[in-house]
Amino acid sequence: MGSQYERTLVGVRYLPIMKRVKFILVLSLLSRCSSAPTDDMAACMQITNEDSASMATCCDYVIPFSNKTMTTCDKKETSGEMSKEFECVQDCLFSSDNVLGADKKFDPVAWRKHATNTISGDWKEVIANSGSNCEGFKKVLAQSMEKKCPTSESDVSFNCMTLQWYMNCPKSAWTSSESCEASKKKLMSCFGPIFENTS
Repeated sequence: MGSQYERTLVGVRYLPIMKRVKFILVLSLLSRCSSAPTDDMAACMQITNEDSASMATCCDYVIPFSNKTMTTCDKKETSGEMSKEFECVQDCLFSSDNVLGADKKFDPVAWRKHATNTISGDWKEVIANSGSNCEGFKKVLAQSMEKKCPTSESDVSFNCMTLQWYMNCPKSAWTSSESCEASKKKLMSCFGPIFENTS
């Protein structure tokens, strides 16, 4: 199951991939948390499968990795070479785009530089800023997540950032519908407080 999820993230047809991922993140986080991610557990308990799926269908994401990186990591995953070089697919993505530091940990400063040089338009600041806002996420949720990248915790950083991309989806990429707005309201009530008071 993990392998299929990971392969989805690194497929060559990159825009549909983000949609196929369906951000399993929300449900997996909720099911693995030993305590509520926020003080308002009721808000988190209202999140449904449909709300989780809306994360993939209500926002038209851009992929912040180069085509070369996506192709390289896809080949490594499909050939079975991934596990010989990397702990997880996110390590491959981040390493190939030079956003892991010398200590093999995710580097928010390198991420910002990468995103600023790679992304344009409405997504630029959303994606560039997302790497610097994960301390609250890690404190609240990372302990209860199954880590596929125990050394770098690239998977935790990636999950944190994708959640922010959804929460801060630009109007130009957002599908304005009653169901999308309702789902976003629930997800923001649950996860929004995790990202408050971060810079």
